[in-house]
Amino acid sequence: MQDARQVAGTADDVFAGEVVDRTGQRDIAGILFDLYAVSVERSFKGGLDGTVTVSHEQGASPLSAGESYVFATGRVPEAHTHAVLLETSPAPFTDLAAAAGPGTKGAGAAGRTVAEYWTWAVDHEVDVASG
Repeated sequence: MQDARQVAGTADDVFAGEVVDRTGQRDIAGILFDLYAVSVERSFKGGLDGTVTVSHEQGASPLSAGESYVFATGRVPEAHTHAVLLETSPAPFTDLAAAAGPGTKGAGAAGRTVAEYWTWAVDHEVDVASG
């Protein structure tokens, strides 16, 4: 899944946040995940705030404490976590007001900041489940 509009359409939450620390690991439905405490900087979809637990599949590039990423997650209520969508990677950024970089895909990136790009993706999300 590469199109940010499809990612936004699949996610329960899309938000920018800074990784505070790796807090452990957990098995969710037979898949091992690393757990991270993430301080939400801005919510684009879903309304998260404060510090949340994000689970990120082991074997994927680990997240770094002190680094900021845009996360697209699905809620896992029984595990009290927000799981990074499989087949996606958190998008690193240094400033939400900076130009959307080469890692962004689709027409929405042209001339937009990181924050504007993800706002656009959520506003134009594509529901991949409906075909």
